This record gives sequence, structure tokens and C-alpha cells, in this order.
Amino acid sequence: MATGVGRGVTLVALGLCAALSAGAQVETRTDAALAKDAQRAILGYAGLTIFDNILYGVQDGVVHLRGSVQMPYRSQALEKRVAKVPGVKAVINEIRVQPMSIFDDEIRFRLARAIYGDPRFVQYAHRADPPIRIVVENGRVTLAGVVASRVEQVLLGHIARQSALSFGVTNEVEVESELDREPKKS
Repeated sequence: MATGVGRGVTLVALGLCAALSAGAQVETRTDAALAKDAQRAILGYAGLTIFDNILYGVQDGVVHLRGSVQMPYRSQALEKRVAKVPGVKAVINEIRVQPMSIFDDEIRFRLARAIYGDPRFVQYAHRADPPIRIVVENGRVTLAGVVASRVEQVLLGHIARQSALSFGVTNEVEVESELDREPKKS
């Protein structure tokens, strides 16, 4: 006759075996599947703004986070969120934190008003996750994200150069139709 303690130990042992076998299954997930779930974890973080730009890649189950955020806690929160994705072996967090600067803040807000207030880009402003990112570091502007056409891409660069009192503008905005043609850089 089994005792209550014996049953409890058996149940714990069965639970550990099930957890270990589930863990083994999770580790065999493909990098593409992990990338999709990492993307969901990143986009699901409500703390991101149009002034943050997060890039990621997955290789052999390791997620590499890059980009730039305005506040340090966002970098840490994103790392924790991605680390919880089943099958992720490790997270390498190389997200830069933008320096705090009233001058940079003025540039950010001026550009946001100019871009998202422009009638040609207002359709992007109403999305839950606006696709145009404005990163300002030490007076230098980097535009990132995705737009529908090459004309919009060029227009964004023009608006940024005309609207901001910046030391330079780098336009890294990609055109949606060209994303499928070229291989992704990680």
C-alpha cells in the first residue's frame, strides 16, 4: 500500500520528467519560429514609443537585441520579455540608451509633429504601432521603419532635414515592397 508521501514524490518525479521532456521539445524550435515570437514579445511591450527603434535577430536560439531606446528601463524590460519566449537559449542585449538632452527632445517633438502631422503621413499616425521611428542622439537624427513607397521614403528625409535643427539626418526607412526582394541583415 502506497503512502501519501510516496504518491507525492511520484507525482513530483512525473512532473519533472514532463517538464524536462517539454523543455527538450522547446529547444528544438527553429530560429524563424523564435524570431516570430520574439517579435511578438517586442511589439507587445506597451512602453515603446516612436522615439525607440528595436532591431533583433536570432541565431542558434540566441536572440540579439540592437537599436536604441530613450529610457534605460525599456532596454531591460525588452530583454526580460524576450528571455521568457519558450526556446530562447539566451538574449544578447546591445540596445543603446539615448542620452538625455532637452535639445534632443526638442528635435524629437518637432520632427514627430512635422512627420505625423503631414497629410501625406497621417495614415501612419493612427496605427497602434506607427511604422516611422525617430531616433535622436546628440543632435543627430536617424529615421527608421517602413513606408509604402520610395517617394514617401525620400519625402521623410526631406521633411526631417527641413524641420529639425539637427546636426545631420540619416534615413534608414525601408520601402515595404522592397523588403521581400533583399535578404534581411541581422
